[in-house]
Order: sequence, then structure tokens, then C-alpha cells
Amino acid sequence: MLSTAKLKYLKSLQHKKYRQKYSEFLIEGDKVVAEALHSDWEVTSLVYTAGHEPPALTHTKAPEVVLASAQQMQQLSSLHTPPGMLAVVKIQAPTALELTGWTLALDGIRDPGNMGTLIRTAAWMGFRQVICSEDTVDLYNPKTIQATMGALFHLPVRYGNLDTLLQEATPPIYAADMSGTTIEKIDIPEQGILVIGGESSGVREVVLQRATEVVSIPSSGKGESLNAAVAAGILMWEISRRTGAGGN
Repeated sequence: MLSTAKLKYLKSLQHKKYRQKYSEFLIEGDKVVAEALHSDWEVTSLVYTAGHEPPALTHTKAPEVVLASAQQMQQLSSLHTPPGMLAVVKIQAPTALELTGWTLALDGIRDPGNMGTLIRTAAWMGFRQVICSEDTVDLYNPKTIQATMGALFHLPVRYGNLDTLLQEATPPIYAADMSGTTIEKIDIPEQGILVIGGESSGVREVVLQRATEVVSIPSSGKGESLNAAVAAGILMWEISRRTGAGGN
């Protein structure tokens, strides 16, 4: 049974400072846990409630498998309806950045749901990696993780000074902005970097200055702008449709 000490530790992982301190984070739900177990990420613990016994694979991938009460799961879960299963995953050390194929760059995305959706969409569209500005929302925020639906385990995500990263990049850079040329009028190469800005501020001027091309989405209706995740999804679909996102 889940001990009081273990419960306290798991609850601490709901906060960014403790995720950073212990280099671990929580994931929730059968789907996300299954994606982690089938990836190369290290699952250190799995917690489940009665009636949600984990699959046999869990015992080979998670050193610790613990039964919790429904009340304990309620305390640990960030969801309105707590799942029957959650896991602790070790944060991977950043790998060397290799800008092959297509890369999604996020400049100041603050909404965790949008962040997770952007990662999930990038993985689906065949993008090779995601790079984030330092003020982009934490990848391991529970709402971000849930919105990725496990895609974060299959797509490298790296944080850093976005201006510096783009300054050093060799592939062409395409920054999304309403003032740009509509994407259907632009030639799309086999590799590049698509930059999406924050929900309210858009791509910062210093980043726009790095862009090879500023791109936009043609509008057939009315409205001030699109949600960041929706706009990115349309642009990524067009890139993927025309190039295969670098061969994926």
C-alpha cells in the first residue's frame, strides 16, 4: 500500500520546483502511462487503485508498483475525475540539438493546454523536435502532459534562449504572424523551423528579425486571430502535406 512518505513525495511533484529538484514528474491515465512504458523514458514507479491492475509490461519497466486507495489517488490527481493509474517518470537530460527535417519553435507559449496540443500536433505531423523559449510553460506541467496524450515521449523538446538558438540555426526560419505572406504563396523546403508566438503577444520582434520568411494563414471569415495551437496546426498540416515534414 502507498505509504504516507511516498504519498508526500508524489504530491510534491505537482510543483515545478520539486520536479526540478528530483528530476521526476507525474503522468496520469492508462493511455499516457502506456505511451511512457513503450518509450525509452525511465518509469521509476507506478501507482494504481483496485480494479486497475497494471499490465504485465509494467513489472519489467517500473521498479516499483504500488497499490493506492481511491482517496490517495484523489490527492495525487490533477484531473476532475482521478484515473486508476499514474506513474513517476525520470526527466531525461537534454540531447544535442540536431535541426534536421522540420522543427517547431515556441516563443512564449503560456497556456499549458495549448503547449500540450502543439507537441501532440507536431508529433502527428512528422516534425522532428520542438524548441522552446525559456519563458514557455513547463513541459512537465500536469495540464501540458495530459494535453500531449503521450506524444512528449516520442518527440524531443528542448528549452533555451530562442534568439540564440535561431541565430545559430542553418535551416530557414518561418515565423507565424498575421502581417506575413500567406503560406500557400511560399515555397516550402524539405527542412526548416516554424516559429509560433505566445497567445497574446505573438512572435517577439527580436525573433521575427531572425526569420527567413514571415508567414500567415489566409482568412475566409471574420475574427481577430486564431488560437496559437489552431494556427500552428494549420501551418504544420500545410508543411507536412507539401513536404512530408522532412521525410517522416
